Amino acid sequence: MRSIPICGRSASPDSGDTGVVTYRLPQPLAEIVSCFPETHMGAQTIRVTLADGRTFDGVTVAWGHEVVRVAGFDVLPFDASEVVEVEDSRPPDMVSSFMRGSGGL
Repeated sequence: MRSIPICGRSASPDSGDTGVVTYRLPQPLAEIVSCFPETHMGAQTIRVTLADGRTFDGVTVAWGHEVVRVAGFDVLPFDASEVVEVEDSRPPDMVSSFMRGSGGL
């Protein structure tokens, strides 16, 4: 049986899975993410924990609320409605030398 990518997640035609995925984080978590520093224009890189305990690093969130990418995956491996915790997970090299205190202007 082949899988068909639908709305960012693979769904098997006979599995009963509609393939409908929620990309939008729950509002209380979106409010937290929107306060994190941007790693790209209009986007933050975060770590998420799901209700079942799984965690994912390298989750890119646009506009503070929409999951648009998960590092290492071609399609989103979870539904954003499953997210119960978010953390800022910027890699150290994303912090500018100015922010590290080198003072270079």
